[in-house]
Amino acid sequence: MAAQVQPLTKPPSTGQTAWSALASHYKTVSKLHLQQLFDDDPKRGERLAVEAVGLYLDYSKNRVTDETMRLLLQLAEESGLRARIDGMFHGEKINITEKRAVLHVALRAPRDESIVVDGENVVPKVHAVIDRMADFSNLVRSGDTFRFVSNIDGTDFAEAVRDLDPSETLFIISSKTFTTLETMTNARTAREWSLPGLGGDEKSVAKHFVAVSTNTAEVTKFGIDTANMFEFWDWVGGRYSMDSAIGLSTMVAIGPENFRAMLNGFHQMDEHFRTAPFQQNLPVLMGLLAIWYNDFFGAQTVAVLPYEQYLKRFPAYLQQLTMESNGKRVTLDGKKIKRHADCQCLRTNRGAGLRQDAGPGQGGRHSEVARSAPGFRRQPSVQYNHGRKTHGGNSRKASGAVRTLRVYPGRNLEYRFIRPVGR
Repeated sequence: MAAQVQPLTKPPSTGQTAWSALASHYKTVSKLHLQQLFDDDPKRGERLAVEAVGLYLDYSKNRVTDETMRLLLQLAEESGLRARIDGMFHGEKINITEKRAVLHVALRAPRDESIVVDGENVVPKVHAVIDRMADFSNLVRSGDTFRFVSNIDGTDFAEAVRDLDPSETLFIISSKTFTTLETMTNARTAREWSLPGLGGDEKSVAKHFVAVSTNTAEVTKFGIDTANMFEFWDWVGGRYSMDSAIGLSTMVAIGPENFRAMLNGFHQMDEHFRTAPFQQNLPVLMGLLAIWYNDFFGAQTVAVLPYEQYLKRFPAYLQQLTMESNGKRVTLDGKKIKRHADCQCLRTNRGAGLRQDAGPGQGGRHSEVARSAPGFRRQPSVQYNHGRKTHGGNSRKASGAVRTLRVYPGRNLEYRFIRPVGR
């Protein structure tokens, strides 16, 4: 059984009246049942929903009332969230630990935009790399299947190359510093595997290896021609880097046109995040709900359940994206964050964000329902839904219909549904 953990009700910094109000409000809301909330407000599923940039978010299946949302939005304002968002888009060094800008948004900005870091507009450099990636992709694309190796266990590499011919194999080595132990161990293994099939010629490495890195010296030392090195910058965080040169393998697989369409989709969400009022802002609303569950209910995990089969690997991506982003021990002013004690989650949770526990669709849902049984910690859930008809019959569009509400007596699950608009 998980340890009993008291919610964190002390405000993270002074001057936030909303935090104290939320702590008091929690005592009332924690006693409410989702079914009662829907019985009292049949239109709840339509009201507590937001649509933007082709996505529909239904957050009505959460333990929140109108007062909860008002206080959470007040908390965002009191915390200076708008100024932080603007600072990020303006290239300010909001990564105070490493004193760096945080500019994944620049990686998908249109050519005619200007985002300045240390007095320089970085957007032209971004597009110069994307253009080089596109030229390279068009040269090597053949429709062959890509294979990815990340585990340091040699079995991962052996399985990936077991039916390949070194003379017809291209390796893309992606490492920001080109010194990461796991990545470079696999890179050296790839070189050792390749050389016998290439006649033992060390110079052949330059024709069969491409680097995505910021470290020219190490790339050259490895034997890769720097003409086949694709760069990115220190303001690109690793967890946000798939739309930088790190996404070269993705571009080769899907083609430059589709890759640019993906970047455009990211940019549309960036602009929504930058400009939308908080009460209609999808990322802000989801972030505030995470605070509500983590800091007041004492939850430390969130189940991510994509019912769209093509999103089956999306939870694994989110695990790194969100947990690395939120795994902080100190606040912006250097104060230590109180750590929740949960024997189920200590190996990953660092006290500042919800651990991502995930699995595709029905299978993932069954395991998470079991985890949420009495004796375990509260676990909110996010379900990504295609909105089409399922084998069960009815469309699972999260339109607020009561049929999308699943309440398990005595079990602690709340839901957010996300689906593409028009499906």
